[in-house]
This record gives sequence, structure tokens and C-alpha cells, in this order.
Amino acid sequence: MIEKDKKINMIKPIENKEFEECILSSCLHGYDLDLIFALVQKKDFYYEKHAIIFEACLKLYDKKEPVNFVTAINAIRDTGCLEKIGGASFVTNLIDFPVSADIAHYAQDLKKKRAQREIVETAQKIISISNADKIPDDFLDTAQKMMMNIQIEPLNRYKPMPELIREAINRYEQKDVTDTINTGFRGIDYLLNGIKKSSLISIGARTSIGKTALGLNIAKNLLKQGNPPLPL
Repeated sequence: MIEKDKKINMIKPIENKEFEECILSSCLHGYDLDLIFALVQKKDFYYEKHAIIFEACLKLYDKKEPVNFVTAINAIRDTGCLEKIGGASFVTNLIDFPVSADIAHYAQDLKKKRAQREIVETAQKIISISNADKIPDDFLDTAQKMMMNIQIEPLNRYKPMPELIREAINRYEQKDVTDTINTGFRGIDYLLNGIKKSSLISIGARTSIGKTALGLNIAKNLLKQGNPPLPL
């Protein structure tokens, strides 16, 4: 999203209004919300009005409240931004845009457009510095760092929560013992199906019930199995 006081002097706007509108339409219909909010960020939107609507939907989603055009309008009204975006009619008009199954494609395109805008903005900053009467000694390093800081997040890093839950259930049901480590306690290994790679296991209980002793015994059993030393 480009704020009013940070508009970039571009030959033509780098944006895709239709994709932004389709993503918002999906939000307002409550369609594929897990995927949308896993892939799309507020800063991916070029139009400030769209970013405000998206942020309102995201906050409703985070609070586990229904996401639709009615709740979104009320949420935007509560922030005092309803008139700023053009009133309730602007939100309801978005409902007429098609809901698509190509959310991932739309999200990737918005992220690429955002990266292009950031490149142009950064290039203009570098030009401004290079045109100054006194150029800093570390100008080249600064310019390189400014460009290197421009990144877009790969979409394959994100998965919606329902998909992650299904994968976890499938792993448990299949009882896949490959790439797992036994704790040495049969009851725990049965419940956890062993310790998986990159798993974070927390031991929680009330005071003086044996959490530390259990943790030390698990560590001891892991060492007996020939696993690398563990920091404790």
C-alpha cells in the first residue's frame, strides 16, 4: 500500500485493481479466509481503501468473529474510516466481484507488484542521495543494502491451518516412525508417535511435580540411543 504522502512518481501505476477487488470480494463472502490471510498482507494492496477493508476483515478473523460485508462495514465504522473509503456502498459494491479459486495466483501477483513499487521507491531514494551536494562515503554499501532489503515472501512457505491439521492427523494415523526419536517412555511415545524432526515439545505441570526430572530422563534416553548431545 502506498500512503498519500509517499506516492511514487511512476510512469504508470504498478497495481492490479481487479485482483485486489477479487480478494476483497472473497473476504466479504467469507470464502477461503484461512488461505487469504495466510498469503496476503495489508501492505500488498496499492489502493489505501482496499487496504483499510482488508485490515478490518483480518481483525475480525483474528478475533474469530464472522467476516462478511456487514461486520466489515461496522468494523471500519468503528475505526472512523468509513467515510474515508467512500461509505458503506463502496464495501457492498465489492460483493459483486467474482469469488475465485485462484487466490494464490492473485496473492503472488500483488506481492510482485508491491516489490516493483518498492524497487522504484528505493531507486528514487538512491537517486536523491546521489544527487546531493555531499555524497556519503558509504553510499555504495547503503544503496546495495537498500535494494537487498526488498523481498517478497514465497507463497510455498504458508499453508492454511486446516491443511496443517489434516497433515498432522494423517501423520498420527499412519504411525510413520521414520525420522522420529523415541523418548524411552512408552506412554509418551504412543501419544506423540515419537519426537518428530523440528518438533517443539513443552512439559507443563504444577510446581514440584517432576517436570525437570522427566526432561532429564528423556534427554538421558535420547543419548543412550546415540543421538547428538542436547543442551540443557
